[in-house]
Amino acid sequence: MKLEGTRMFKKSICLSLAVVLLTAGCSSVSQGISNRLPARDNSAQPAQSRNVNATEAPDVQALPVTSLPSGKCGMLLWTLDAREPVLVFRAIEGQGAEMIIEGRSTQLALVSQSGESRYGITSTQQYTTFDSAADISSINVDTSFGLAFENGVYVENGVITLTNNQGWERLLPVAGLTGCRN
Repeated sequence: MKLEGTRMFKKSICLSLAVVLLTAGCSSVSQGISNRLPARDNSAQPAQSRNVNATEAPDVQALPVTSLPSGKCGMLLWTLDAREPVLVFRAIEGQGAEMIIEGRSTQLALVSQSGESRYGITSTQQYTTFDSAADISSINVDTSFGLAFENGVYVENGVITLTNNQGWERLLPVAGLTGCRN
């Protein structure tokens, strides 16, 4: 019975994720995510040469660890890549979060949080990175909590916004879960 429940849980996560991501119009990490540059007045700034890679929004890759540590609570968020769910964000209550950004494992420090709280994780979070070479100024996570299940709740309608030091943003539609692992 437990194996059947696990399969149903995985299917419902995949279906929830697919609905959220298809609604958002995104079909892959690398193709369906928008880059945008915030409006700025650059007339007063001197012209300077820029690294070509510095003018793009940060790229995100899949995390190798796909669960929460035993005895901990946290949040796991997936996006779609080639129509398959890919774990891209993992937050552990009281320990920050992690992502793979530009091919580098990146540890994130929680700067602020607000909104509804479930299992020690809020619906809106802002992070920064410990790695000064990461070229990331902020990572914002905005989510909505959905249906509850034993020791957790589904995360719906989520967006992770990664902003680099030049102001480029990557908007990443996500879905997942928040809960505790026994």
